[in-house]
Amino acid sequence: MEKKLKFLFITKDCAGSFFSIQKGLKDLGHECDFIFEPGAYDKSIHKPFRSSSWLPRLTESIKAKVCSKKFKGFSGIIKRILSSILKKINKRIDLFMIYCKKYDVVIVPFGHNTGLPSMLKYYPENEKLFKLHKRKGRKVVSIFFGSDARPPAIDGTVTTRFNIDEIYKQTLINKKNIEIAEKYSDHIIAQVHHNLVFNKPFINYCLFMQSFWNFYNIEYNENKQLEQEIIIQHSPSNRKGKGSDIIKQVIDELRMDGYTFKYFEAYDMTHEDVVRNVAKAHIFIDCLYSDVVLTASSSEAAFYGAAVIIGGHELDKLSEFLPKEKIPPFLYIKPNPEELKQQLITLLTQH
Repeated sequence: MEKKLKFLFITKDCAGSFFSIQKGLKDLGHECDFIFEPGAYDKSIHKPFRSSSWLPRLTESIKAKVCSKKFKGFSGIIKRILSSILKKINKRIDLFMIYCKKYDVVIVPFGHNTGLPSMLKYYPENEKLFKLHKRKGRKVVSIFFGSDARPPAIDGTVTTRFNIDEIYKQTLINKKNIEIAEKYSDHIIAQVHHNLVFNKPFINYCLFMQSFWNFYNIEYNENKQLEQEIIIQHSPSNRKGKGSDIIKQVIDELRMDGYTFKYFEAYDMTHEDVVRNVAKAHIFIDCLYSDVVLTASSSEAAFYGAAVIIGGHELDKLSEFLPKEKIPPFLYIKPNPEELKQQLITLLTQH
């Protein structure tokens, strides 16, 4: 009889990736717990996936009220002090919960939050957590998504926001985080282009495929091609890094050429609001510059029946590192406006 395992997901992710993996494991009969990175709590998370512990939620609720503009009882300095104290309390609670419970496997989304410039000193905490897991005899699986191991100097979401000194610091932090992951992880799952930065073998993330399920219970029309108005959506996390201005320029050119459609750019919105709009779209433009073959946002759009365009790839090159049956059925284009425009014309005229 196959042994049923107990998994712990430590994450700050609220875009669906780990929820989908968790659901799959539960469907196979394994037990899963979900907890945010120690001290982290995102109130925008969908309710079924919030931390099951009432104490961390209580401290975060108090912190939110103390820091709100409506709460005029405290000065700014006192608010910051109380917020810092509550965050530390919450972190200790989370760490205690992680330590006391029995788990066979720990899933860590490495780098997605620990590599940000605002957390430059976070990697010592990473090492403490990894040591804790190994001391408890747990298997550790570290997962790197698209931007987690990418050198910051070639990451548009970094270079468009930070100066050269901050980018250099970010590079050192990424390097340290990767070294920690390689030292303590039993398995690493990463994008194939990350072979530039890893020293040890890792599992190709693309072979797992990005899973997604309708955890917001959104109603959507499976026969979108029967609708009259075509909706094109673009949901950039960073407009410059995703090439959003160029995408908008192509959209304007198509309208001047006489093509009719609705264009919606979902920016600075909650994940749930983005997904609810994605569910209505016929065409989804991921970004113009991507070194990732399979992104979370693209898999969400495909789930709801949208045609997906991803810029930055040549389809014939993908077959060099992915089996043909594992290449996602997206429309891959070179990162230039001419090819994007031609692909959109093809989709609009075939509708």
